[in-house]
Amino acid sequence: MIILGLCLNDFDIPGITLFSGKKYYNYRNPFVAADFYYNQYLFLHSNLYRFILFHLEKTRLSKTSINTLLNSKLDGIINICSERKIRIVGLIWPYLKNSYTHDEKMSYSNIKTILDSRKIDYIDLHDILIDREGLDLRLNPGDCIHFSDKAFNIMVEKGIYPFVFSYLKRERLL
Repeated sequence: MIILGLCLNDFDIPGITLFSGKKYYNYRNPFVAADFYYNQYLFLHSNLYRFILFHLEKTRLSKTSINTLLNSKLDGIINICSERKIRIVGLIWPYLKNSYTHDEKMSYSNIKTILDSRKIDYIDLHDILIDREGLDLRLNPGDCIHFSDKAFNIMVEKGIYPFVFSYLKRERLL
């Protein structure tokens, strides 16, 4: 069994921030859509190389959407697992905050739709971590994505372990 973790920001393209002397520069991340070899050292140190990569990325993304690219990568994982008869289970990671923006709610719905359309069972950690009774489960203040050890313990005890145990019993592997 492979447990594939998906966070709400997985279907967004994160940017890259580089520090050059006294100023920070934000760039579109070419590492997501690029289907060609690129040199990370040159990317980090050459404005011309970044310029070329960004335009290649822009051309690639103009022919397809990021959702299409990410879905095709997910389908690749599914195909590999299917060929080897390995079961995939989705694990939906929530943001550790009390309310979501409209876009975050759409991302959450999108992830569930993607998993449902591929008939992939999933553990929805939103349901497990929704009622935290004032516990702050973030690893760092101001960071709603990275979980503390306490959060991981809750996820394993209330979500992952019961799911895997139930699966093993159902498949008579226990």
